[in-house]
Amino acid sequence: MSLLREMQGMGLHPDVATFTTALSVCAANNQLPRALSLIERMYSLEVAPDVATYNVLLQACDRAAKHTEMVGLVQSMPKLGVEPNVVNYNTAIRALGRAGDLKRVAEMFSMMRSRGLEPEVSTFRAAINGTCDAAVAGLLELDAPLGRLREMRELGLQPDVAIQHSLLSAAAADPQRHAAVESELGVDAEAVMAAAAEAHDRRGAGRGRGWRGRGG
Repeated sequence: MSLLREMQGMGLHPDVATFTTALSVCAANNQLPRALSLIERMYSLEVAPDVATYNVLLQACDRAAKHTEMVGLVQSMPKLGVEPNVVNYNTAIRALGRAGDLKRVAEMFSMMRSRGLEPEVSTFRAAINGTCDAAVAGLLELDAPLGRLREMRELGLQPDVAIQHSLLSAAAADPQRHAAVESELGVDAEAVMAAAAEAHDRRGAGRGRGWRGRGG
């Protein structure tokens, strides 16, 4: 926040990227009220937030467990001149799924379609991963994410390794259920776990290369 004040004091005008970065700091530190005040300041300075800005604000709502506010934010975005994109809906769907709020997850899917967007594999990944987290936490039964798996297949979409891994991991505590999930997915569980671990290692290596590159 001090950086924004310093910029203004020097006669410089923060742009949308600067504000979005500042919002990211608020989100990471669970400072939703400060994030909301930054959005107000953006509008007062006539700096228009974009979908990336709002996605960070959605993440801040999630961290603060303000899911009603999150849904309201997605609903209000078009009125504020920012049309939500797939990433925005995915962020909300994952958070609501993790909270075990199946009704609002369904509302997000409906809202998405009403705005002319069809759910993608990434959308179903958000829903399934979120509801798998809720199942592990005891908030939902595993039938909820499995229902989304069947829905995506009906639409001609196939689950990726991340989805398969989430479902198998959520069923791991019950050998019989784990075997049933493995059978429904039509995969070898050990192969999926190995592929998921390899993907995780690749992401970690990529982040390490990026850090070294920035360092010189």
